[in-house]
Amino acid sequence: MLFLKCIVDWLAASFEEKEGIDIRNDKQALVRVLEAAEKAKIELSVLTQTTIWYMPTLFISGKNSTFSTHLVESGENKSVFS
Repeated sequence: MLFLKCIVDWLAASFEEKEGIDIRNDKQALVRVLEAAEKAKIELSVLTQTTIWYMPTLFISGKNSTFSTHLVESGENKSVFS
């Protein structure tokens, strides 16, 4: 579960840096990010890389729907998520 939380935190921080929107307080947006992180975690257990697609701002009122992607390689998870 700790690894999954690290992925979610990293994605939220990356999204905030890219879009200027902090999604950490939006429960529905975090559910989308959590689902994407869970899928990435599973894929990284058998693959060397995966692309994480998620749409965290879909539920943020007053903002356009947007999505973000991240390519994560299995070697990256040791440095990014530790």
